[in-house]
Amino acid sequence: MEKYRIVNPATGETVREYPTATDADLRAALESADSAQRAWATREPSERAAVLHRVADLYEERREQLAAVITRE
Repeated sequence: MEKYRIVNPATGETVREYPTATDADLRAALESADSAQRAWATREPSERAAVLHRVADLYEERREQLAAVITRE
């Protein structure tokens, strides 16, 4: 089975390899995402807003680390 590789574009170094997803893997991921979205949609807007504000705070706290990851990818 082929592997999906994450390669550092600056160095050409392979950072990590993952197995290529199968049709069954994709189906399971889509079903999981659909289920999560349906559960999310049942939450009160104020609760969803609080979660999104927390996500924004975490992005702000970790911006340097996230920038480094994105640069490598």
